Amino acid sequence: MRRGAGLPLVLAAGPASAHELPQSFGEGFAFLPGPLLLPLLSLGLMLALAGRARGLAGAVAAVPLGFLVAPLVGINADLLALGGGLACAILAASGRPLARAGHGVLAQATALLTGAALTHGAGWRAMEPPALLAVALGAALAMALPFGLRPLLARRPGPARVALRVMGSWLAAIGALALALTFAGPLP
Repeated sequence: MRRGAGLPLVLAAGPASAHELPQSFGEGFAFLPGPLLLPLLSLGLMLALAGRARGLAGAVAAVPLGFLVAPLVGINADLLALGGGLACAILAASGRPLARAGHGVLAQATALLTGAALTHGAGWRAMEPPALLAVALGAALAMALPFGLRPLLARRPGPARVALRVMGSWLAAIGALALALTFAGPLP
């Protein structure tokens, strides 16, 4: 291989933006980080299995509120969001019902903390409005995704419910692992 063959690639490279917040609609819609996708999917699955579709509207509205309260919650909002997602996933896996408003309150708290974590604790001023809108739409889509499986629950309630509870247990296991690795700190 010739010595200068990679030089055009180095010269054409753009700036690194691995830890930057999105600033456009397209960047915002593709922004949802993997660890923060877990709480959103878990709360959607919990609400879908509990048959609480009305709780989804409150959770969708809580994400933009999370953008507003992010400076109050701080940079550890992602840990709190993962903890809320873990509670949602455990409830989805166990199939245990909560009190009348329990599912909705847990879903709203988890969505609020996830919204705060999506701005890395910096708040709504850290992103442009189109990017905030796109992040909120992406979060709403992630929360509503498990509700697409409800027709399967209607047709085959027994096997579908077991499969969705297994999905909840996997989300709980991945969430617990993500929390454990976060608390463990950097590996040597």
